[in-house]
Amino acid sequence: MRLSLNVSLSYNDVPLLERPRAAAAAGFEAIEIWWPFSCPDPPRDDIAALASAIRSAGVKLALLNLYGGNLGAGDRGILSHPRSTEHFYANLSAAIRLAEQTGCRTLNALYGNRNMDKTEGASDELALRHLAAAARAAADIGAFVVVESLNSVECPTYPLVTPDAVAALVQRVRGASGAEIGYLCDVYHLACMGLDPASIIRKFGEMIRHIQVADFPGRGIPGSGSIRFAEVTAALKAAEFTGFIGVECRGSEQLSRQALVGLMSLA
Repeated sequence: MRLSLNVSLSYNDVPLLERPRAAAAAGFEAIEIWWPFSCPDPPRDDIAALASAIRSAGVKLALLNLYGGNLGAGDRGILSHPRSTEHFYANLSAAIRLAEQTGCRTLNALYGNRNMDKTEGASDELALRHLAAAARAAADIGAFVVVESLNSVECPTYPLVTPDAVAALVQRVRGASGAEIGYLCDVYHLACMGLDPASIIRKFGEMIRHIQVADFPGRGIPGSGSIRFAEVTAALKAAEFTGFIGVECRGSEQLSRQALVGLMSLA
């Protein structure tokens, strides 16, 4: 089981550049991270410093989020926002630079909340163009883009809240870009929507390129809520999933990788 620890949600009391080493000390071979800078196009030295910290810790960067706007204020991506096109392309260049320096091969692109000033069709076409551009840029370094479904309870204006919606978008982007793009399957968001994660994995296994786990409710560690993680693990094995499982839950920094593997198999 290949686990990557999300160091944006874990180790918040530790400086960013020290988090990769903290994850390695807990036994993790890989980490993942939301866009770690306050702006879409940070100084090159800041990117180089983070890449150096990741390499020095001996961990892989399994997943990197593209710039999502102000997440704390409720933003959930900029792909579909006309006024953010310049920021999108600047961030794409910066993200590709960080991915190249760390060997990261999976870029997560958050779609963006609905812009009430624009029609849905115009927003969707813009997002399609941006995703196609991101997929082609990622392909140039041997990487690929993923898109995830969130949930309508916590993200009421986010348009991609079901796996079917993401699957339809993935097919459109594949056709438009000719590049690889996949589905990031977050079992917490599925549970928030009343969906059974194991069933979704069985249905969309071919399209899934990355998994994220947290229990529901509360986004706690596996076993703290209602998700049947033994069934999730069995579905992943049946789908012959070989990618990373991202640990994106509260309290994960209190457990070792070995403990989390046990919880995933038994919870």
